[in-house]
Amino acid sequence: MSPEKELYSVVIPVFNSEKGIDEVVSRVINFFQNNNLNFEIILVNDCSKDNSWVKIKEIAQKEENITSINLLKNYGQHNALFCGFKIAKGDFVITLDDDLQYLPEEIKHLIDKIHEGYDAVFGKYKKTQYHQNIIRCVLSKLMHIIIPKMFNVPADITISSFRIIRRNVVDGIINYKTNFPYITGLIFLFSGTVANVDVKHNKREFGKSNYSFIKSLRLISKILINYSSYPLIITSSFGLFLSMSSFLFGIFILIKHFTSSTTVPGWASLAILISVLNGYLIFMMGILSEYCFRMLVELSSNQGYQIREIIKKKSVPLVNQDLYL
Repeated sequence: MSPEKELYSVVIPVFNSEKGIDEVVSRVINFFQNNNLNFEIILVNDCSKDNSWVKIKEIAQKEENITSINLLKNYGQHNALFCGFKIAKGDFVITLDDDLQYLPEEIKHLIDKIHEGYDAVFGKYKKTQYHQNIIRCVLSKLMHIIIPKMFNVPADITISSFRIIRRNVVDGIINYKTNFPYITGLIFLFSGTVANVDVKHNKREFGKSNYSFIKSLRLISKILINYSSYPLIITSSFGLFLSMSSFLFGIFILIKHFTSSTTVPGWASLAILISVLNGYLIFMMGILSEYCFRMLVELSSNQGYQIREIIKKKSVPLVNQDLYL
């Protein structure tokens, strides 16, 4: 099938973007119309604190090929994308941020590249056009270390939030049972061949990054706990080290007791050992409890979000509960 006959779904998670979402949508529409390509746009409002929902609601009421979704509360970018994927009908799904750091006009490079036969293509920029603070840089570096190891990302692939994905990969993602989706990891889980293509990366046109230090840490912990056993391996390894150290220290104390004439009872050493070991046990129980909690959530619900309202040309009340995807 030629690119002109295929349907492209553009999923845009929206959060506090009332100042620029009109321009984002307008430029996406212009790109597809100028290139004579079939498209749909899915805007997912992740419970913005500003008037973003009012904006994208108005947009959807005017345009037939735009669907606006209002989530019940803030579930995070990846849950918003997951929701959009379930609505999308396209042969290819494109994810785009709402801040114009990745330009809608650069979608052409993604489309051209994926038609070379790849399952997914990530936009890659040579140099960022803005400066991150030190903490953000450290967390970003940490993510780029963790993710390739967990999802077997090829060494020559650079991941980003600007990407295009084939329908069969999207189907695999939305059929994956999880309340804590991590879209990038799931793409590699269901893709055979992945590529990069060079794109422009601009300075943020409006607003500021929604990924605070705490949110970034939560994302890292979510990835580690839901898609790997690394926390258990690390705590178990450290526990083994502490056990061996305690055993050796016990032998040392025993030998000293029989070879030394000291009358010091050694209560300080014993108190320190007990405190360290008990502290570690409590920490490890916390890790195990987090795993158990997430398992309980997965078993209790089949999704990690709820939809308040869907707008497509005209507002349709969600009476059937099956519409809560």
